[in-house]
Amino acid sequence: MLNDGEFQSEQIGSFFSFAKASDEFGVSLIGEARIPKRSVQLCETILRMYEAGTLSFSFEIMASVMSERDGVMVIDAAEGNELIGMAIVSVPAYPEATALQLVAERQEDHEMDETVKKLAETEARLKLAEEKMMDDEEKLRQKDDTLEETTEKQKQQEAELAAAQKQLAEKDARIAELEAQVSQLEPFKVEAEKLKAEKEAAELAAKQQELTAFAEAQGLDVKTENVASAIAELNYAALIAEANKVKKNDVKPTVAAYALTSGLAVKGEYGDLLEKA
Repeated sequence: MLNDGEFQSEQIGSFFSFAKASDEFGVSLIGEARIPKRSVQLCETILRMYEAGTLSFSFEIMASVMSERDGVMVIDAAEGNELIGMAIVSVPAYPEATALQLVAERQEDHEMDETVKKLAETEARLKLAEEKMMDDEEKLRQKDDTLEETTEKQKQQEAELAAAQKQLAEKDARIAELEAQVSQLEPFKVEAEKLKAEKEAAELAAKQQELTAFAEAQGLDVKTENVASAIAELNYAALIAEANKVKKNDVKPTVAAYALTSGLAVKGEYGDLLEKA
């Protein structure tokens, strides 16, 4: 790097693996790097240097921890000691830092690898599609089963509704039949109510006639308001009270006893008449 902050070097590739190896130099760090073949001139230059035995490298290391061993400064694995790059140089720091092997990947092999990769991806996508299709088929089968159950339940509900409607129609028909019979009996009901009213009126008139005879026998004037009202209302107690007010020598005294809560009981000459009433 120059003082103005610009690099004098240019990145042409990248390492993808490192390994330690024990050799005649002691312990060596061997790395594998890939260099794209976009620049034909660069690749030709690297190939000529390799064939001439002049393809040398220099590791770029950031060292924070160093130690001295037998007069040699040693940079070992430690926090702060990092390998930040490697450069192709004319004069390497170590003469043994050279290229061990140069392999040029053939285009057809690369294309074959790409084809195999695409084929594998296609097979993976096909497998996923098959699994999804099987899952969709299972979901569709479950929906069919659910639909079949729903249809069966719907048929059962429709049958129950039809049965209920049939029973309702039968009940409606029975109600109509009974209403028709009631309508036929309506004239008889009117006649029966008329006869009942006439009977009650005749019975009332008979009782009133008996009370009238009783009042006259007691010397009462049946045309007076109190007597007439007692006869019309069949008020035995009021009639007896009016009779007790009248004192005649030619009329046998009448003794009457009555109880308002338990009914009327009369003893005397006309006791039988009141008991009938």
